[in-house]
Amino acid sequence: ERLSEAILAELGALLRTPALGAADRYRALALRFELVVEFPATSPEERRRAASRMREAARELGSTWAELDAENSEAVAESDAGNFAEAVARFDAVAARAGARKLGTLSREATLNAATTCLRAGRAAEAAARTAALAETARAASPRAASCSPRRERISARRSSASVAV
Repeated sequence: ERLSEAILAELGALLRTPALGAADRYRALALRFELVVEFPATSPEERRRAASRMREAARELGSTWAELDAENSEAVAESDAGNFAEAVARFDAVAARAGARKLGTLSREATLNAATTCLRAGRAAEAAARTAALAETARAASPRAASCSPRRERISARRSSASVAV
């Protein structure tokens, strides 16, 4: 926790630097948000402010990816505040917009965050369904992942090769 506090202090000093470029400002605020979320004592309002500042920097940068990433962070802040329905709706919106822009990793991250939020809200069946669909999407996104056999098939193959070696 001391290290995180020291890093937050350094980021604060960096963010007060007038010559800081838009990209570096966004990166610093994104890192600040990640650290703020890690502090259990951080209030929901502080997390919202950190995400909001991140989004402002993303707009200044003019990066679609950064804006969607910041919106994902805003949804994280809402989930952490216990506003599960709002958070899931926001995660779903980010996932859809990121997917439409071919930002697959960000789309999958938002989808996973929505599933996690469903679990936190006590909606285990929905969380499981979302996670299963996400696994299929991830497999489809990667030719290497698509060629990988499920774990049980790999285990069976190991057993077969072990019995041949004996």
